[in-house]
Amino acid sequence: MGKTESTFYHRFSVVDRPGILAKSAGALGGHGAGIRSVIQTARKDGIPVPVVIVTHKAGERGVGKALEEIAAPGIPSESVTLLRIEDDPAWRRYEAFMDGTLIASLP
Repeated sequence: MGKTESTFYHRFSVVDRPGILAKSAGALGGHGAGIRSVIQTARKDGIPVPVVIVTHKAGERGVGKALEEIAAPGIPSESVTLLRIEDDPAWRRYEAFMDGTLIASLP
């Protein structure tokens, strides 16, 4: 991983316990990656739930180091998925939908 800056999509599953999301956010923030959005499904006792984090534009090297921390034993219950989000019109439409501007502009 080099100096490339991009928006990143992370997906992992965890057994929901207090502090897990905070540790993930802290790892990302500690390496210069701000969080654009987070999705976590409802808690299910003892069953891993998916967590999806999309970052603001960040350096690939820092995001990689943060993921090493997030993937530490005891955090995710499965491997962490990391995808770079390229700037394209479909993603911009999705972002507009998520922040409400697309919905507000519909007739």
